[in-house]
Amino acid sequence: TMACATIVTANLALILTNRSWEHTIIGTIRKRNKAFWWILGIASLALALVIYVPQLSSLFRFSALSPVNLLICVGAGLVSIVWFEIYKAAKIIVNRKNPTVE
Repeated sequence: TMACATIVTANLALILTNRSWEHTIIGTIRKRNKAFWWILGIASLALALVIYVPQLSSLFRFSALSPVNLLICVGAGLVSIVWFEIYKAAKIIVNRKNPTVE
């Protein structure tokens, strides 16, 4: 259950980080994109249903997550893309100082 929740969170974070190679995740959140927010809402709702609705959780053999375990999953999913965000931020800083560097 925790692995699935972490993978879903990481995939949503990956979508957000891959929206732009020129802006960090904070910059991409500021840009309007209705499709992303729909996907985020639907994926989060589907994950919650699969984890917390007994008929669905038994189908996938999941167990309900405590709030702490859910936060661990979300945190792990977000941390999984931090390295790429650091890379993009460093690249943005270098390009501002020396625009000819690729």
